[in-house]
Amino acid sequence: MAAAGALLLETRPFRPFKSSEEYLYAMKEDLAEWLTLLYPELRITAENFLDRLDTGVALCRILVKHDVVGFTVLKVREEFLSKRSVYR
Repeated sequence: MAAAGALLLETRPFRPFKSSEEYLYAMKEDLAEWLTLLYPELRITAENFLDRLDTGVALCRILVKHDVVGFTVLKVREEFLSKRSVYR
């Protein structure tokens, strides 16, 4: 039984690769599929995988999306520390 909110991906048979290039392409396909399921707005494919990640913009969008709470905590902490130093 899958947990609530879990994604079920199709199982794929193991297949040996003839070259490291074939293996790299298969890895890009798998990672692109995974990222596309999680972040469809990034439009990542195996063909554009390295180009889309090259600038870091896509990775920053992922981090921002998941780190809003962490950023908020840091901002509140920063404000607290700055106000605390005023009262000393």
